[in-house]
Amino acid sequence: MKLRQKLLLSLLLAVFLPMILGGLGSLAVMQRQLQQINSTYHTHLSIGGVSGSMTDQFMKEVASDFEQEIRDTAEMCNWKLLDQTYCDELNARMGNKYSYLLVRNQGEITYPGDNEALAAAVKPYLPKYGSKTDHVWVPELGAYLWQYDFGAAGSVFAVIEVEQIEPKMRSCVIQTFCIFVILSVFSAIITTFVIYNSYYRPLLELEEACKRIADGDLNFTITSRKGDDLKELTDSFEVMRAKLKESMEKQVEDDKQNRELISNISHDLKTPITSIKGYVEGLMEGVANTPEKQDLYLHTIYSKANDLNRLIDELTYYSRISTNRIPYTFSKMDMVAYYEDCAVELEMDFEASEIEFHHDSLCKEAVIVVADPIQLRKVINNIIGNAIKYMDKAEQKVEMCLYREGDEVIIRIGDNGKGIAQKDLGHIFERFYRTDSARTSSKGGSGIGLAICKKIMDDHGGRIWAESREGEGTTFYFALKVFKEES
Repeated sequence: MKLRQKLLLSLLLAVFLPMILGGLGSLAVMQRQLQQINSTYHTHLSIGGVSGSMTDQFMKEVASDFEQEIRDTAEMCNWKLLDQTYCDELNARMGNKYSYLLVRNQGEITYPGDNEALAAAVKPYLPKYGSKTDHVWVPELGAYLWQYDFGAAGSVFAVIEVEQIEPKMRSCVIQTFCIFVILSVFSAIITTFVIYNSYYRPLLELEEACKRIADGDLNFTITSRKGDDLKELTDSFEVMRAKLKESMEKQVEDDKQNRELISNISHDLKTPITSIKGYVEGLMEGVANTPEKQDLYLHTIYSKANDLNRLIDELTYYSRISTNRIPYTFSKMDMVAYYEDCAVELEMDFEASEIEFHHDSLCKEAVIVVADPIQLRKVINNIIGNAIKYMDKAEQKVEMCLYREGDEVIIRIGDNGKGIAQKDLGHIFERFYRTDSARTSSKGGSGIGLAICKKIMDDHGGRIWAESREGEGTTFYFALKVFKEES
């Protein structure tokens, strides 16, 4: 059910539910009261049968039994109405219903009920013989009169004292009204409480949450309660808040990493620039006064310029990683042939250094993979460069090997450098992470070379990991899935 429909239904319940419950409660109380009255006075009043004045209806019900008896007696044996014994017996029964009997014959009261003084007071108000009356209200007496004529000039009267009965009827009406008010108020309070808990309070919490977010405070949680009609809205808002918080934390972390990158790059740029500047000044001032020195100075300047180019490449790659815009050209290629080409080029590069380089391929047949050869070469170069940067042994060695395990082809590159502490090993592929040994190294480094390797391998659907022991060296592995032709 949509929120709009739920709100409309809730408003309708808030309006009509108190009225319905109050009405039903009132009917139940009235029915109970009428049952008690019927039981006491042997009447047959019912809610559906009551019309007009309830008191009038009650009077008719109270008098109905003895009225019929009087009528039958007057028509069949009216002499009984002049009999003292019969009148006493009938009057006694009428007394149970707050009524009494009067008999008038030839203008005189022949039976005064059980109170002659009262009969004398009532006599002036009695209708004359032959009056076509039924139930007559006499305000002066506070009573209803019922008259039936018999004989030549006789009349029998049933006097019903309303002042004895009306309080009971009034009590019934008052109790019914009170119950209606109480149930209506109670149900209105319950309905209001339910609506408040289901809609208003969650909306207030969302409003407060919006204010906190507007003030930049995201360190809170909005929890939806069971049965909350706004649960979907609350849960969606909480997801939005969590994502905003995550985005803000990521932005703060990125800003921190950017500042660290700038600091690292600035430091690393100063070293080759200072060297280039010094050697150029040496050439300009004639310090390099022999062809050998000049050749050494130029070679150093060239090497430092390559370092600058490498740092700029890493910075460019960092910006591409941040925006997922590394250009790839994937193609099927033989990993064995590709490995041999890389090994030959690296062997030529290592010949000019004092580092021993060994390589081996355990794959004797072609192994086809889908990859970008240029980006894979960056992975190899970054790992090799990292190994060379942190060499600390007199005899420096780098080994590279190609082998296959299951449906993967793996390249392993190891060195005998200073190694990586176990506490740092799990973080080396994070951007800008630099181990303690790296910070103390004069080699510097931007801290994004291995992060670039991780990104490239992830984009290839491969994986990369490392093993290391401090003081003994580090071994890197990266693996690619072997391509299989679909049959």
